Amino acid sequence: MRLNRNLLLGLGALVGLALVAGLEGARRRPTSTADLRATTFGASPNGAKAFAETLDRLGVEVVRLRRHQSPGAFADSGHGVVVILDPSVAPTSHQLNDLVGLPVAGISLVVAGARPDFLLRCFGFAARRLADSVPVLMPTNGRRPWVRYRLEPTRDTLVADSTSSADVAEAHCRVPRYSAVDTLLVGEDGSPVAVRAALDQTDATITLVSDVGLFRNRTLRETDVGPTVLAWVAGRYDRVWFPEYLHGYQTGGSLVGWTLAWSWQSPWGWLVWHVGVVGLVALGFAAVRFGPPISTMTRRRRSITEHVSALARALRAAGGHRPAIGLLVSGLRRRLTPNGAPRGSWQGWLDGLAAGQGDPAISELARRLRRLDRQGASERDVLSAATMVEDLWSHLHS
Repeated sequence: MRLNRNLLLGLGALVGLALVAGLEGARRRPTSTADLRATTFGASPNGAKAFAETLDRLGVEVVRLRRHQSPGAFADSGHGVVVILDPSVAPTSHQLNDLVGLPVAGISLVVAGARPDFLLRCFGFAARRLADSVPVLMPTNGRRPWVRYRLEPTRDTLVADSTSSADVAEAHCRVPRYSAVDTLLVGEDGSPVAVRAALDQTDATITLVSDVGLFRNRTLRETDVGPTVLAWVAGRYDRVWFPEYLHGYQTGGSLVGWTLAWSWQSPWGWLVWHVGVVGLVALGFAAVRFGPPISTMTRRRRSITEHVSALARALRAAGGHRPAIGLLVSGLRRRLTPNGAPRGSWQGWLDGLAAGQGDPAISELARRLRRLDRQGASERDVLSAATMVEDLWSHLHS
């Protein structure tokens, strides 16, 4: 009963800790609109999961990159495009130099948003914020999205970025020469919103978009810009890469590692650790015995003599000495006839032994046993019958 009570208390404490952890996690979890990252893993209104999943259904292979890759890793990957959606994690100078080198290696590039300013300037444009949001002119009279940025050409030929001081390096690039520049989308005020430029040296194209909001789930659901932005990739490329490491998604890690990291950072995690340590200490104290073992009641086994004496007393109290003699003789009779059950009474069997055996000892033992079968037999008669039965067995079995 004590073990069951302790088990119930332990389970109750465990359920309580789980509820506390769940409430703490729910309190700390950001709301669906708090995550502003335009990541293809995001199903919130601000995410871009719908854009990636629609491309996949249109037959474009979608690859989400959790670690940086050099331009050479894309060389033998077919006709593809790398789509950079407003990075929320500042790329390193090494990553910037590799991303800028993708078009030179023959890989097309789509850059959207105002935060990748260095990439935009490397391709001769900059994203400028508008005084007020303006609607985008659409090829059809549908629901139009609104943008807050416009693209503005720059006159730079060499661009450098030394903001990544932790990299101990400097990102730099030279603005390429274009064979053609096409305007894909413009705002209602005539400012360019999306342009596509073709390089002289390779077949790669560079698509620049001033506002990443055109790719978000909310915009694709509430406006008719979806077919337009999807056409920039679907039908032109057979594979698309999304550098999700620019949004904080890295390789490796596990649920166990995340849980341990949370437990070291959260006060509720410290509470769980303390409860676990206290439980282990209590278990250790409960497992170690201090002092001599507790004496218990010892049960002495009865000897055969005691069992026989107890049986004799029971027979005497019940007046069953005569049946006991009969049982002894019947047992001897069964041992002498193993192939079948004996027939007739044991008294007749003894009479036959007394009259028909040639051995005088057997006849005498049979007659003596027969005389014990009388009313008022005593314990002494039962003991004498047991002794004579064993003697009779020895004579008959020899």
